[in-house]
Amino acid sequence: MARPLRLEFEGAIYHLLGRGNARQRIFAGERDQLQFVKLMEASSKRFDVAVLGFVLMGNHFHLLAQTRRANLSRWMHWLMVSYTVHFNWRHGRSGHLFQGRYKSFLVEDGEYFLGLSRYLHLNPVRGTVLGTGTPAQRRDRLRAYRWSSYRGYAGLDKGFDFIEEDLVLGEMRTSRARERQRYRRFVEEGLVREIENPFEAVQ
Repeated sequence: MARPLRLEFEGAIYHLLGRGNARQRIFAGERDQLQFVKLMEASSKRFDVAVLGFVLMGNHFHLLAQTRRANLSRWMHWLMVSYTVHFNWRHGRSGHLFQGRYKSFLVEDGEYFLGLSRYLHLNPVRGTVLGTGTPAQRRDRLRAYRWSSYRGYAGLDKGFDFIEEDLVLGEMRTSRARERQRYRRFVEEGLVREIENPFEAVQ
């Protein structure tokens, strides 16, 4: 049975998810995560893609991106193959690193788009293991987590130069001076109350 074609067009916004083969780790240390970030930056320039946000977890990654050209498949193929070559070389292994094709979900801007960015950024402090502790403890871990775009969005540090934040922060509908503060509050509300899973909303 043929695989379904990806929907690709100029200006499309996607939520992208890639998992390790058999749920194995795809990042075995900070050097791997740093390399993935470098490849994201290089590929965003090479394929004219706006990377709007990301989070790198042990055995998977999430990306929020907008393709300025209809080239999602070419961009993601280059990114994932380039990273697999690095990972296999560095760890003395061969074969597949990722579990099949990446998942891609078309996203519309607006309330769902903003909620999705929050869901993505809360990944490091959500779940049975990562979600343990008081809201204050989880907030501290979230703010300290280096391998996501949250710290830049929240104004906690300079952030990554290649991340394009205007689309997400523009949804806060406030002055430029207050966008980051308001976004930080919006995301961290998710630590003290149940937030809607955006995938359930889609389903």
